[in-house]
Amino acid sequence: MKTLIRRSTIARRFAAAFVAVLTAFTMLMPGQAFAEADTGSTTGTDVTSHVHAQISVTNDTWEAGVTSIVSFKYTLDRGAIHAGDYAIVTIPEDIASKVSFSLNSQHFSGKEDLGGGRYKVIFGDGIESGLSGSFSAFVTAVSKDTSSTGSISLGEASKKITVAPQGSSSGGTGKFTDTIMKDGVDNPDVHFGGYDKSDPSNQSQIGVADLTNGGSYKFRLYINRKEGDISQVTVNDRIPDGMTLDKEKGIQVTDWDTGKTIDPSLYSWEMDQQNLVFKYPGSLSNHILITYSATVPAGSNTAKFTNTATITYTENGEVHQEHKSYVLQGSANNASNGEKSVDKSEITTDPDDQIVTYTIKFWNSNGFSENQINLTDDLDSHVKFLSAEENEYFSIKQDKDDPQKIHITNTKAINGSTTTYVRFTVDMSDVPVGYTVKNSVGGNTTKTTKVQKDEPKPVDEKISIDVNGKWFGGMEEYETVYLKANGKVVSKIDLNPDNNWSYTFTDLKKQENGTDIVYTLETDGADGYTTEVTGGRDDGFVVTNTKKKEEKPNVPADITGTTDKPDSGNTTTTTTKATKAEAPVPKTYDPGKTGDYMVLLAGSAAALLFLAARRASGKKAHQNR
Repeated sequence: MKTLIRRSTIARRFAAAFVAVLTAFTMLMPGQAFAEADTGSTTGTDVTSHVHAQISVTNDTWEAGVTSIVSFKYTLDRGAIHAGDYAIVTIPEDIASKVSFSLNSQHFSGKEDLGGGRYKVIFGDGIESGLSGSFSAFVTAVSKDTSSTGSISLGEASKKITVAPQGSSSGGTGKFTDTIMKDGVDNPDVHFGGYDKSDPSNQSQIGVADLTNGGSYKFRLYINRKEGDISQVTVNDRIPDGMTLDKEKGIQVTDWDTGKTIDPSLYSWEMDQQNLVFKYPGSLSNHILITYSATVPAGSNTAKFTNTATITYTENGEVHQEHKSYVLQGSANNASNGEKSVDKSEITTDPDDQIVTYTIKFWNSNGFSENQINLTDDLDSHVKFLSAEENEYFSIKQDKDDPQKIHITNTKAINGSTTTYVRFTVDMSDVPVGYTVKNSVGGNTTKTTKVQKDEPKPVDEKISIDVNGKWFGGMEEYETVYLKANGKVVSKIDLNPDNNWSYTFTDLKKQENGTDIVYTLETDGADGYTTEVTGGRDDGFVVTNTKKKEEKPNVPADITGTTDKPDSGNTTTTTTKATKAEAPVPKTYDPGKTGDYMVLLAGSAAALLFLAARRASGKKAHQNR
């Protein structure tokens, strides 16, 4: 078993190593595209049906071996395309020997060659906000002795192309018949794009490059290309607006055949930012080259720079003039984007919370031409359009027949460095509770949900209340106090010497149902003490216990009696002083002194009987007289 395990492990490791080597070898092999590398296989969804394209070419008949530009302009189904999804472009191998793509990174992450003339163009993260755009393919026609045809397609769009075999030059005293010609030279990122035949008398060579970042480009003039006997040569070369001649680099003049530099004393030249003037006053029979440089500004990828050179010369005593042009053209890829946002994702039933603002952001790496943006924003049926913010670039209008449609059009060109915004407000008073208003522009969807307005929540504030006990005239072992909230006991505590007759009630609610709670304090009190509770919730409570005063017995201070005097017939009042007891009278009742109390009571009773008997005998003696 151990031997089998080792063998299987070795087999797995060998297989893994073989796959790794095969993968590395595959990655090192060059692909058909020469403008960018393949991104590898993707796992996204084929969304070709959601890409609506228009395909255009300068000419639908290509010269064999010449590179032509194929332009794909497209609009997208908003929200249907996500990062990693792809569209299929078909450029048949019957007409193309090499294909590369110029894709805008705002919408695309790359491409994949599927073989057989089929290519995936893969969408990137920015496609979520995509509206429309364009990209280009550089297609080098096959070299064949016979004609061939094929159709380039993207979705439902198709363009039929015919590739014709190359022809030969004709006429003239030399190999060529023209006196002047112009092209670009030593520009590695410029591809030959065939000829611009818009002027039949001046078919211009086209150079194609990605001019997104601009740069310096080198141009070349061919003088006396036909190698005739000419003199009094003047060349005026004017470059178009947007380009700038590099005067510091100047010009270089060389012989076509030998490559040697022409003696500067034989010619003169002048240059400003857009004009080059070259003069060769003597006789010229050889073919010479003039090279110079010009700069192209960044952001020129949609530009087409056509510069024309004119030569005036004398031949056989007659003055002649010819001109030739050269076109430097951007790869013309661009990506227009729109993204919508909302200032409230949730509203309540509060009447003051019904106004919502929508914002749509537009940007394009190459800018927008006037009226290029024509967007209709379909509002939810529960939403009412109110007004739009004034805008320098846009017209925002409500449809006369359908008030839920808002038409947005740029009435002014927008350059590539400008991000523009459209803002308008809506009223959501008619949106029912629990309903979510959804609105999509550029693939992103805004959502606003209406909820019931909640009543103000009570403040769940906690408080603490102190209580302190004070004693005067004595002290008990403890005293129980009760804290009440709105009349109900919520806590109790025994105050005693161990807690220093003080305590703090904590974690108490301040309010109930939005109303302050009334806190009171009660106590069992102490025998023989008067108890008083003062203070309150904010300052704390104080329990004061004061010992009660001891009371004396209610004994009369004197006893008043009357004495009859028979002689006068008048009654005489006699006052007898009570004699105080020898022993001290206890101030309060004491069970241990009961005997003393009994003696005192007996003595008092005897004295009263004695006084009563004496008074009675006195009255009797008086009557007998």
